[in-house]
Amino acid sequence: MKRLFFFLITPIAIVSAQDSAAPPPPGETFDEKDPRGMLPTSPQSLFPVLPGKMESWELKRSTGETRYNQWLESRVVRIFEKEITLPPIEGAKGGSEKKVTLRTRVTVTDTAKFPSAISYFRNFAPGKEDDYEKAFLEGYPAFISRYGEKELDIQLLVKGRFLVEYALENQPEKFAKEWIQRTKFAKLNSIADSGVVDLPEIIGVVKIDQLNPEKNKAYHLATTSVAQLSRDLKEDEILEKKLLGEIPSIPGELDFPGDLGLDPIETEDEEVE
Repeated sequence: MKRLFFFLITPIAIVSAQDSAAPPPPGETFDEKDPRGMLPTSPQSLFPVLPGKMESWELKRSTGETRYNQWLESRVVRIFEKEITLPPIEGAKGGSEKKVTLRTRVTVTDTAKFPSAISYFRNFAPGKEDDYEKAFLEGYPAFISRYGEKELDIQLLVKGRFLVEYALENQPEKFAKEWIQRTKFAKLNSIADSGVVDLPEIIGVVKIDQLNPEKNKAYHLATTSVAQLSRDLKEDEILEKKLLGEIPSIPGELDFPGDLGLDPIETEDEEVE
């Protein structure tokens, strides 16, 4: 009998370089094969961990998915943008105002403690290399990578299981602390580990778009040749309801205190239309 797993799982997915997590730092390698692992939680359980909507930052994306990448994963992403106008540089000839877009991507991935997904955190110790730094942030081991003066990437490992990534563009490094403090780590720490299982032959895949719910979908995916025929299973309403469940709303939050001279503004929780 074929084993069918729903809801807590992930598909083979092609992810753009912009959206994918940064590769392991130089000198850190993945394990090649690991036959067993835990089951990840659902994307619905990860959405509440992310920063919520803010008055002066536009929420451009809020998506979640389950994936199959050597093992099962679930992942949620939010992208925030804010456009500001910089004054002319003092003393510069012919200077003019310049519009700049601040951008932050926050990603939470449940690796289900699959060894190859978190192997570069093994034997973690604070220190600096040529192009990255290892440090503890909020008590969690973190890799910090700086790309010139305009890009910053931070990856934290929570509970030896959850990868939390912050990709900041055109922002002072001090803003990273604000984004980290808006992440609900307590919710991640409250998610219980499952037992270790073999890779299911058929998994249930979900893709969720909170800003465009008409794009939500769910389907079966075969992971082995034994279940090859199941690749042709079509989406249906019953399966979609089972896999998608109830999609949480995106809460509003206080704005950054003193952010660019703006007073904090409190917003109410609301459904995303």
